[in-house]
Amino acid sequence: MFEGSGLEGSDPDSTARITFLMKEVYGENDAVYLKGKRLTEKSLYKVAEDAERGFYMRPNSEKRTNDIYHLTHLFLAPLVDTEKRVKSNCDLDDKRIKKIMKAIINTQCKDGGWRPFWSNESDPAYTVLALKQLNWTSTIKTEDLKAGIKHL
Repeated sequence: MFEGSGLEGSDPDSTARITFLMKEVYGENDAVYLKGKRLTEKSLYKVAEDAERGFYMRPNSEKRTNDIYHLTHLFLAPLVDTEKRVKSNCDLDDKRIKKIMKAIINTQCKDGGWRPFWSNESDPAYTVLALKQLNWTSTIKTEDLKAGIKHL
């Protein structure tokens, strides 16, 4: 979690998972939680910048278009985090989160789903992940989501 200096040596999504867990187990004053929180905040700024820009850079200087994995991995692990856990660790009204939600909408595939970077087609699990985030942040209201699903 803390290898290297800053973001260069740490894995942002693993750091966020450990950070969220440390808060649940040891509370808001835990030293590991506090350090992890700082690293997670730095990562959130970076993902929000990527969301606004429309792409991100891989460590090998490869440019990639934003995808659902990049936009969600930091504060919502695939299908395992609960709304309560996310809300207790993130302010879902934060401007950075709103930028990320807008980018998630912009990465929606023509078939209505979302795809991670390793796939050329929409993925059902990542589509559910996207819809969870859009719903939890009130970007998509529950009634609209239900109506859209019923329409299908």
